[in-house]
Amino acid sequence: MIDIPTLRQTLSEKNWVVVDAAGNLLHDEVPPDAGPATLLVSKVTDAVKTVADGRVVGSVDRSALWQVEAFLINRIVLDRLGSGSVDAEELLEAVAATGISWAAVPGSAAR
Repeated sequence: MIDIPTLRQTLSEKNWVVVDAAGNLLHDEVPPDAGPATLLVSKVTDAVKTVADGRVVGSVDRSALWQVEAFLINRIVLDRLGSGSVDAEELLEAVAATGISWAAVPGSAAR
């Protein structure tokens, strides 16, 4: 879970927090093209299949699929969020509900 009050506390030292989907703080540099709410993403390389009735019925075109590695969130966004803990999907929805759009920047959380 991603604990919003904990993220706010880390902002005393900087204007950004970077967390993975489990809520772990990452010590990653913020890309220069990051927006107030940015997803650090990588291309999906896994084999992705569609299945019906327990049988593989097709492959999924991965060219438009990206995997979220981390969430980069600045002070403005955190100030607009409520308190409590959220999972990764709830964080995506909560930020979007503030009217701020997520940007996606290719990269690696393990830089």
